[in-house]
Amino acid sequence: MWGVVTTVLGTAHTAAAWRLNDQTAQVDISAVAGTVLSSAAVGSVIQRTGVAATALTLSTSAAGRVTDTTAVKLQLFSPFTLVKKLNATTQIEYVYATTETPTTGAIDFFVKWLPLSSDGDLAAV
Repeated sequence: MWGVVTTVLGTAHTAAAWRLNDQTAQVDISAVAGTVLSSAAVGSVIQRTGVAATALTLSTSAAGRVTDTTAVKLQLFSPFTLVKKLNATTQIEYVYATTETPTTGAIDFFVKWLPLSSDGDLAAV
C-alpha cells in the first residue's frame, strides 16, 4: 500500500497511519503514533516500510529523493497479509490527527492486492 499526495496537505496533519477495522476492533497496519505529514508537497509518497509497529515513511517531493532498503533498513513496500473478520465488513482505514478541522489536502491511495481466498475482494469506499 502507498499513497501519493495530490494536493498539499494542511499544516497540522500528524499521526498518519493505516489500520484494519472489522467494525468491532481496530488492528494496526502501521504504528498508531503515526507519521507527521504536515505540509507534505504534491508528489510526496507515503508507504509502509516495515512491521506494524513501524511508522509510515514519508518520501517528500520537496526535493529529488531516493529511498532504498539501506536507508530504511527494511524492505520498501513491505508485503503483509490482512485477514478479514468472518461475516463482517472489514476495512483498511487511513487515520490521522489534526488541529485544523477540516484539514486540507488530498492523497490518492494505491494497493497491490493478491487475494488469498475466493472472497478476498478489495473495493474502494
